[in-house]
Amino acid sequence: MIIAYMKQHGGKVVLGASVALSKISSKDLQRRVRVVVKAANASDPIEEGQPETSGGVTIQIKLEEKAKRAKVAILASRATGKLEVRMRKRENSPLNSQYRDTKYDAAFTKKLMSDDEDEFDANGIKTANFVSHAPAYRSKELKELFAAVDAVLDPDASARYTCRVIGPVRDEPPRAWRWMIDPDWLAKEDNQKYDVESRIVDSGKAWGDNEDPEVLLAKREKLKAEKKTIMEGKKRKMMEAAVEKGKKKAKTNKGRKGVKTNKAQGGPSTVHEDDGDDDGSD
Repeated sequence: MIIAYMKQHGGKVVLGASVALSKISSKDLQRRVRVVVKAANASDPIEEGQPETSGGVTIQIKLEEKAKRAKVAILASRATGKLEVRMRKRENSPLNSQYRDTKYDAAFTKKLMSDDEDEFDANGIKTANFVSHAPAYRSKELKELFAAVDAVLDPDASARYTCRVIGPVRDEPPRAWRWMIDPDWLAKEDNQKYDVESRIVDSGKAWGDNEDPEVLLAKREKLKAEKKTIMEGKKRKMMEAAVEKGKKKAKTNKGRKGVKTNKAQGGPSTVHEDDGDDDGSD
């Protein structure tokens, strides 16, 4: 079952693996799986009482999760490397280059680097290149920025630098500044849901806005804090009023209880009888 699962879904986990898996015999694949499972169980043993396979499902899930975690870590590492190269190249660009302007600084963050995945040839064999998948939302301005920077000579090029080939773009949710977003992409009905502050922030004064996003955010946070203080003050006053009301009610109830107790015990009455002393006056 594991072998069938790998042949059917392997290409979804590792790009281009389908071709390679189709060329590997089931017997050879089984042997390789045993080695991987043995190593996986040694570092992450199955808990006592948990079925080792359940028809192979447990091992499949563990292997798939490990593969996903490894892929995320690899892509993050490559994004860091790409960012470092671009920052060196930008620093080495001509002094009169428009892309030295600080308004472009926001583009040089790891999260805005496109994914670089392994490239496989027609036979499923990994090549020496990476396939770069840029997000579909990128604006013309951002594309031209990266293209211009990439064309600059790296002053500290690594001998192990891997060439990147342009692959298909990926339509993924943005998390960027507005100047980085293609207006036509954002105008599409399916993408309008991303036009929210948590996904796209205003570009700032350098791009013609009235305020920088940091200033707007600070103002919103200040207003939010002031509202919170006001609400807490109102809540505190309501609680104090409720406590005071409770005290008055308790005091009133205590007074009523005292009157009832006196009556029950034959205490003083408010009605006075004639004691018989008559001074003869009318």
